[in-house]
Amino acid sequence: MKTCCPECRGSLEGARCLGCHRLWPSAKGFADLRVPSAPPEEVAYFDYHAVDRKARMGRSEGLAPAVTRHISEEILRMNVSLLPDLEGRDLLEVGCGLGHLTRALCAKGARVHAVDYSPASLEAAAAAVPEASFALADARSLPFPDAAFDVAVSSEVIEHVPETGRFLSELRRVLRPGGVLVLSTPNGNMLLHPMGLASGLLRPGFYRRRWEGK
Repeated sequence: MKTCCPECRGSLEGARCLGCHRLWPSAKGFADLRVPSAPPEEVAYFDYHAVDRKARMGRSEGLAPAVTRHISEEILRMNVSLLPDLEGRDLLEVGCGLGHLTRALCAKGARVHAVDYSPASLEAAAAAVPEASFALADARSLPFPDAAFDVAVSSEVIEHVPETGRFLSELRRVLRPGGVLVLSTPNGNMLLHPMGLASGLLRPGFYRRRWEGK
């Protein structure tokens, strides 16, 4: 599946929109389809954490790397366990990070299209999972046409998105009728648990009661 212009939904030829004729910039070899344009400080923040996380995941000694790997593996298993049969399905992953979940989704037979806000993360993920396709984009303005996907997955991302309503509306827009959304986020009630502190998960989270009945 090809990406489209996130502003007018026109077809793209390389980095140029055939509809509105906008020429999108590039970053790390990807067309930069982030709308609004990503502020440099935000890009630096996410790129720093992408590189830092890659380094922590790669270390074999010490408590923090072990806890980080354990929690990442548990989150990955949880997301995969909630998914339907993926064989031959078009799947969107929003916030692919370094591609750990992306690889697992591809292994389940899905046609995976992954997006991330960080050029550094996207570069690492594309190198690690060449069988998936990747796009540099903002979760609030996804570069895909309406009803493009059977399944959408977004793990530990929504707590980082300023406009959660707009993000959820975009996920709904790109899902086909009857499509499946699997979305996970840190539980705000657990942020002061010792495991949360040890893993560096002390960050704004969501509380279950906010979403019950919605």
